[in-house]
Amino acid sequence: MTPEPISLGDLLSRALQSDAAVAAAMAERARYETAGQLADDVSDRLGADRASVWDSLCKVPDGMLSLLDTPQGCTALAAYVAEDFGQVLATYAPTIH
Repeated sequence: MTPEPISLGDLLSRALQSDAAVAAAMAERARYETAGQLADDVSDRLGADRASVWDSLCKVPDGMLSLLDTPQGCTALAAYVAEDFGQVLATYAPTIH
């Protein structure tokens, strides 16, 4: 049985969808890595257990997750999480490479 030929447009569409899926997976992984580093940094500064900070970070509303994409957003998330512990992180700024 011979496979049915596909058009150039279909081929390009499939390639673009694949690229979009890869880009989305990479962005999700980057946010996860950023969240892990943020949990490490905040737990060190608060003197809190990393697992507790991670748990607090995991309870952040979904609409705030895009804050992980910028240094300023990470600073805001750090302050948000610190508030859960009854503390203030006025001077936190992530390291940028």
